[in-house]
Amino acid sequence: MSDFIPYIIIFALLIVVLIQNNKIKDLNDVLDNSKIKDVDLEIEEEEIFDEKEIVDENILNDPRPIDRDFTHISKTDAIAIINKDQNKYSLTTRNTRFSNINTTVPVWWFDIPIELFKNDLHLILKKKSSFYWLCIPRGTFEFPQNSFYIRPDNGKVQLRISTESGLYFMRDKAPGCKGVGFEKYIIKEFK
Repeated sequence: MSDFIPYIIIFALLIVVLIQNNKIKDLNDVLDNSKIKDVDLEIEEEEIFDEKEIVDENILNDPRPIDRDFTHISKTDAIAIINKDQNKYSLTTRNTRFSNINTTVPVWWFDIPIELFKNDLHLILKKKSSFYWLCIPRGTFEFPQNSFYIRPDNGKVQLRISTESGLYFMRDKAPGCKGVGFEKYIIKEFK
C-alpha cells in the first residue's frame, strides 16, 4: 500500500490543479472521465508545491510592522519576515539554510549540499534575539570543494561560521577550510 502513496498524492494534486483551472468542477467530473479526456495533463513544475515551501501566510499578509522579538524564531518565520521585508518571495526552504549558535562551540554550523551553491544560497544566522540574513550569489563558489571542508561521510559542505567578535567574526572555522569570510555576504541584520 505504501508504494501507492506517491501516486495518490500526485493524483490528488492533479485534481486540485484541474479544479483550480476550471477544467473540472469537482471530483464527480473525474469519475465521469468523458469530461476530462481532452484536458492537457501537463502540469508546470511550479503548480505542484512542496509542503515545506509553505510559509506562515499570517506573517506575509499582516499589514502591521514585523514583530521584533526574534528570540524563538523558526526558519520558516525568518524566511517569511525576510520576504515581507523585501516585498518579494526570493527565499524558500530549498534555497535557504538556518542555524542557531552552537551550544558547544561559538559558531553557526551548516551542512549544505554542494549543488545548492549553483544558485543564490541564503543563510540565516540566528543570534539570541536577532538574526543575520546572508546571500551568497550563484557562481561565487563554483567549486565549493576548493574553498570549504567537504564531509567525507555525506559529501556536504560543512561551514562553521564564527560568532566571535574581532578578527575571526563571520569566518569559516571548519577543519581544513580556507577561512572564507562571510561578512561581505550580509544583506541585513534583523533586530
